[in-house]
Amino acid sequence: MRRFVRDNALSLTMFGFFLVFWAAQSISGWHAANADNREHHQPLESYPSYLTSGHFVEATAENWESEFLQMSGYVFLTAFLLQRGSPESKPPEGDATDQDPRQAPARPPTPTTSPGRSARAAWS
Repeated sequence: MRRFVRDNALSLTMFGFFLVFWAAQSISGWHAANADNREHHQPLESYPSYLTSGHFVEATAENWESEFLQMSGYVFLTAFLLQRGSPESKPPEGDATDQDPRQAPARPPTPTTSPGRSARAAWS
């Protein structure tokens, strides 16, 4: 179980945020719809009936249109959380960019050729 959570932390976090925010949107929308009904002297809606109403469907569709916040959250979280097999995520076993460059073994410089010799050799 622990390995599953570690290997899928990004997906689990994003899905959890999605559910929490969608639930919060539905509750606030239900309160807003009932306030509107009170203002127009209409009967109040129950929460389950609100979830099948056009008001909830429209609010959800409008909310999903603006995906910039969701995408910026996704980009930010991919820097910290892992998702096995995802090209956006770092490998679970670590990445060379995680290493401290001061800890890397010193490599001797490699020999180079002058650009003039290479160019002359290519054109001869």
